[in-house]
Amino acid sequence: MENIISKDSLMCVALALKDIDRYTPIEQLPTGYRHIIKEVFEYEDIIIKKTNYAKNRNMDHYLFENEIYWLERLHGCGFSPELMDSFKIDEDIYILMRKIQGDNLYSVFNEHKTWNTSDFRNKLREKFNGTLEFLKRESLIHKDLRPQNIIVNREVSVFGVVDYQFCSKAGEGLKVVGLRQWLHYRKAIKGVGGEWRKPDISEFDFDTDRYMLYLIIEQLSSLESN
Repeated sequence: MENIISKDSLMCVALALKDIDRYTPIEQLPTGYRHIIKEVFEYEDIIIKKTNYAKNRNMDHYLFENEIYWLERLHGCGFSPELMDSFKIDEDIYILMRKIQGDNLYSVFNEHKTWNTSDFRNKLREKFNGTLEFLKRESLIHKDLRPQNIIVNREVSVFGVVDYQFCSKAGEGLKVVGLRQWLHYRKAIKGVGGEWRKPDISEFDFDTDRYMLYLIIEQLSSLESN
């Protein structure tokens, strides 16, 4: 039977992790913190993501609220992380989600180059097509489908997409309240996707996601041929 995790248990973990970096895989935590997690959850496949109010003074809270919103609504889609809980302690927002058991696709360009076969790319292309079809059917644009945000294994039997901070309905921006937050958003959105984004494609265009995914396949094909 799956372990039932109470809200109080999650709060205890978050309190124990208040001074840890905002995005912390469990295996990278100090031993003492890992022990706390194991005592509460009985497994170590949780990702904890938190704001840093002391540094950012609420400036990026809207991104975390947006991610929570979409993780809730994408539950069961087959490629988003399972949202376990979210809450606020003091001025910080915490997101707890189940870790997708694989490696980010960026690793295929580095330590997992042997994965990069035509069979791997064909399977990956199928997953990409299915993801794009789902997003378009739901009128969603992820906006940040760079390799670092795509989780796979060698057989591509595991496939996941993470980081929904900038996700939105097509033609809509994020709900941002306050001038400082708005200025932060306008600056941040320009860098979303990094080198994988085509600058002349609007952030509200479905082709934003399509271009990134097909560029990944193109780059992987080029890497193998070299």
